[in-house]
Amino acid sequence: MIKEYNKLSYFSFRALFMGIGLSKILTSTHSYFFISIIIGTILGLLIMYLYNNTTNKYISIISNLLLLIMLFTIIINMISTMYLTDMSRLMIGIPFLLLIIYQITKPNVNIYRVANILLILNLTIYIFASFSLTKYIDLTNIEFTNFNLKTIISNSILYALFSISPYIFNKDENTVKYKSYKTYIISSITLSLIFFFTISILGNSLIEIYRYPEYIILKKVSFTNAIENIENIVCFMWIFDIYMLMINSANQIKNNVSNKILLYLILINSLFIAIIILKYYQLTLLMYNYSGIVLGILLILNIIFHKKTLVRIN
Repeated sequence: MIKEYNKLSYFSFRALFMGIGLSKILTSTHSYFFISIIIGTILGLLIMYLYNNTTNKYISIISNLLLLIMLFTIIINMISTMYLTDMSRLMIGIPFLLLIIYQITKPNVNIYRVANILLILNLTIYIFASFSLTKYIDLTNIEFTNFNLKTIISNSILYALFSISPYIFNKDENTVKYKSYKTYIISSITLSLIFFFTISILGNSLIEIYRYPEYIILKKVSFTNAIENIENIVCFMWIFDIYMLMINSANQIKNNVSNKILLYLILINSLFIAIIILKYYQLTLLMYNYSGIVLGILLILNIIFHKKTLVRIN
């Protein structure tokens, strides 16, 4: 159980960085990102150590619902921007919704099995991409100027919120006794390398221009000349992260809602709310700018309103 849970946690620690966390931190800290990641990782480990309870059922539902809306927004926007530019966002989101509903109707062991398979694929793709990108590193792009302690600290807190909040939101009576310290550190190391590749290949100015700088660098990944557009394959490591966290969040909602009709309505509404957010650029921008604050508020609520056991809604 511990090993399987740790594998599932790996996805939770990384999922919110694609499209939001990584670009927000890099555009603020630039070459000093590693300081924010180190401090943020220590903060995350401290929160993990101190938090040893399950969450109030209502706070758990609200937290995972908002997290699910955020994840739907991220993954649909990413796919519609990079892959299916002519397809409606609703049609992109529906397959994910159906997969999530199907997955959570199965025993939890199936979720762990999916996590095992996707973790192997994720790490394989990650290692391949890392070796392929090494030759494009330009250390002159790493400029240590304009050090701002306030910015470093604020982004350290942001890193901790993006990485540890999903983990806390998904704690329940079956997993509260397990700690994923090693998994969290490993995820921070892999994220640090992605941060490093992004800034060392693109530089400060290009990072502020591109909406998905972590995807742009993948365009340089190659496998001889036999396969074109291989970045579309490599980018699946981000999709795996987001997808597994979506399943985990939906499963936590299911654990607190015994009425299946209510459960399905919550999941369906999370998709439609995400579509509405994506329809209006200002709403998307608000979600992007205030995601850290929302996660911080939810994290505080989870810590304050905790209990030892969860009670299902009748």
